[in-house]
Parts: sequence; C-alpha cells; structure tokens
Amino acid sequence: METVGTIHVLRLDRPTDPQPWTYDVTFAPSGKGAFLTPRTCVGLPALEHVLKDVGIVGHRRDAALEEVRKDGRSSIPHVRLTENQRRELWL
Repeated sequence: METVGTIHVLRLDRPTDPQPWTYDVTFAPSGKGAFLTPRTCVGLPALEHVLKDVGIVGHRRDAALEEVRKDGRSSIPHVRLTENQRRELWL
C-alpha cells in the first residue's frame, strides 16, 4: 500500500555555520495521518541518498537540493511511499 504526501527538508544549521550542515527530512501524508518523526542527515550527500531512496531523482531532486542550499528548506509534494519505504527510512 502506498501513501501520498509531501517530503519536507529543513536545514538545522545557520548559513554561516561550517559545513557539513545537518538536515531534517520528514514525510507528511496528505489527508489523514501524522507527520513521521524527522530523519536527520549530515551533509548533502546523505540528504541526496535519502531523497533517492524515496524515489526523488533527476530534476525534482536537483531543484529541491538547490532550494535547500539557497533558502534552508524545501517541500516536495506528491511523493508516494510504500509501507516498506516508510518503515526503513523513519524507524
């Protein structure tokens, strides 16, 4: 069974802090359901890996990463996660 929702990425560090920065990634199901506990990633390579694991690749991933670099946050709507993906990534 798949759940559709939005992935939210938030940089936890200030832009002036030394890199690698730390990011929280969470999934908010559309409609009913609660946010999953944020998953913490250290550095852009780890963030890229998480996005790839949930099927966000190519232009969608690149745009999200650019937005995070520039603004410190990004939201990626219409993401479909299987029960296994949710369990593996957020437990």
